[in-house]
Amino acid sequence: MKQFDKKKIGFFTIIVMVLLVFSSGAVAAETDKLFNGLWEGIDPDDGSTVQVSIVCSKKSNGECRMIARESYLHSCEINGEAGGEGWYVGTGKVATDNKRRLNIEWTIYCKNGRTLEVKDNLIIYKAEKILILRSEGIQDLTLHRVSN
Repeated sequence: MKQFDKKKIGFFTIIVMVLLVFSSGAVAAETDKLFNGLWEGIDPDDGSTVQVSIVCSKKSNGECRMIARESYLHSCEINGEAGGEGWYVGTGKVATDNKRRLNIEWTIYCKNGRTLEVKDNLIIYKAEKILILRSEGIQDLTLHRVSN
């Protein structure tokens, strides 16, 4: 009887180990599925168009690469001149406390040569088709997935 119990415990241990290996890969696959794609929206503050491309690799352990374009950025204002077009380049890391939130760090490159460092959050909502860009001090920006 004791030998049978040892076999059961050994079998159970192997099953648990296999499940742990597959579940760690599932987090990466889930991140890939949740955030990857082209997202578009309209900035509620100034009506400018925003496009964000996100690529999360299954091998990157929850890290994503991003590039974005906005047709008008107030942040690009310099010496009293109006803002203008700008590009964002950055990386994001899936939050440990919420797998549906991506903590991102961007560098904004303005057409007039100004650069800025920004930290934001991206949050997935509504069946993975709506992404909210949440930044301190500005109104939330709603983005819609237009392509995977």
